[in-house]
Amino acid sequence: MRRIVSTVMLISFLAIAHASAIVAGQQYQVLPANLPSLDTSAQSNQVVVTEFFSFACPHCFEEQPYIDAWLKTKPQNVVFQRIPVGFDNPQWVPLAKAYYVIQALGKTETLMPSIFNAIHVNNQPLFTEDAIAQFCANYGIDPTTFKQYYESFSINEELRESDQLAQTYGILGVPSVVVGNQYLTDVGQAGGKSQLITVVQQLVTQLQGVQTTS
Repeated sequence: MRRIVSTVMLISFLAIAHASAIVAGQQYQVLPANLPSLDTSAQSNQVVVTEFFSFACPHCFEEQPYIDAWLKTKPQNVVFQRIPVGFDNPQWVPLAKAYYVIQALGKTETLMPSIFNAIHVNNQPLFTEDAIAQFCANYGIDPTTFKQYYESFSINEELRESDQLAQTYGILGVPSVVVGNQYLTDVGQAGGKSQLITVVQQLVTQLQGVQTTS
């Protein structure tokens, strides 16, 4: 597993080092200027990178090693966050809510890869509240506690807001990445999974250059 991660990191580093210029309308889109901020707590010198994703999405699962490798080397002023989407899909909505539950319980780092692997490697159908609660019980989360969070007003409100943000930002598929509330890219536009990270880093660098000169 370490060899696989190391290989992914090497590929990502080489791709970024030899990246060609990116062009608006090709590898990424320029977003309207009046969109709501995706992170109102970010400081003015920080660049917020937001991944819209779903645990149920195989492309999101395949993208995670590239993201994890990039997070180890990203600039210090880059703030990375994830927003789960439901898209009114009966299998995706429970998993989007589950993300907010494990985030609230401080279990994101442990459970994110575990849930991804359970679904996409072990073919476990974690598509209902009960199934996810029982799965999370293996990682020390009491099923009753999980369900209390899952059914709470705050978790349902977070899901509503995430779906609203996805609609506002024109997220039609995942994984999609918004950089600095200004640029949007995805695997298709970037040209591949490793290329997505390359484009994201170039957009970050582009925004950092604007901040330096302003």
